[in-house]
Amino acid sequence: MNTPGADTGRRWFDGRLFSPVLLVVALFWLGKLTWENLDQLAATAGEFSYANFLGAFVLATASLFTASVTHCLILTETSGRAVSLSFCIPCYLLSQIVRYIPGKIWGILYQTRQLASHVDSREVWAANIVQFAVGIAASVIAFLWAVSLVLIDTRMAIATLALLAGVLYLSLQRKWFHHAVRRLTPKVFRTAPPHHPDRSAEIFLSLLIEWAMYLLSWMILLHGTHSLEDATLLSILYVASWILGFAVTVAPGGLGIRESAFLSLGATFGFNPGTLAFYALLARLLFTLADLVNAALSYAFTKAHQGDT
Repeated sequence: MNTPGADTGRRWFDGRLFSPVLLVVALFWLGKLTWENLDQLAATAGEFSYANFLGAFVLATASLFTASVTHCLILTETSGRAVSLSFCIPCYLLSQIVRYIPGKIWGILYQTRQLASHVDSREVWAANIVQFAVGIAASVIAFLWAVSLVLIDTRMAIATLALLAGVLYLSLQRKWFHHAVRRLTPKVFRTAPPHHPDRSAEIFLSLLIEWAMYLLSWMILLHGTHSLEDATLLSILYVASWILGFAVTVAPGGLGIRESAFLSLGATFGFNPGTLAFYALLARLLFTLADLVNAALSYAFTKAHQGDT
């Protein structure tokens, strides 16, 4: 049985010790690999076509925008209420900027405050946790697809993707993610919504669009320098690194953790650390700019809407 003192000690260890130590180790590892491979990093930068960056940026911005649609559809299910997309989407996109403040929790707290007149704060938390669980599941599917594409053949990769996508849709339709979150986080997701709107088809479609644009952004980014298989694999490894970045709450947007994980994972598949370091920095710039543009457009939309009302 946990005592209050033990709970306090565990929280102190997680927040005050584990995260900062992990961040320092990750930054040291990132700096070491980058320094040892500066020549390759410079060579990769010299070969890169910066026209690719613009095309990738457009698709990355659209992908992150679609993620906001996915989130609001999930919120509709967790709350049991018809949440206005025109109100929910700007709140979510603006919260993605707030999470760059050390401590990702601030992004969710911003959402709960902005949506307080529409949904309960617990429902916002539940939607974020469900979306994170769905994102992990989609990432596992994408990773298995990328591995089958690289290591086996195209037909097997398509069969693998179809099978796993079907399982994902069934999971969304049966609300397995919601049930799992309700059991694992009873204090956040204590009660079932008053009714159960089914948005599984819309959520699944939104996820497909989101992932398609994300993958295409990497393919455009690496066009002319890497094969389709390599671009696919690197894009999936970056997603895996993004998930690992959530382990550290003190790093704004997983800064340092994501890049270190990307270099380490990529090296296991034979990519040069200098090349990986360049694309890690480029991807950080790409998705940060995409977040900023989405937030700026959302802020402008919100102000214009307030002026109309």
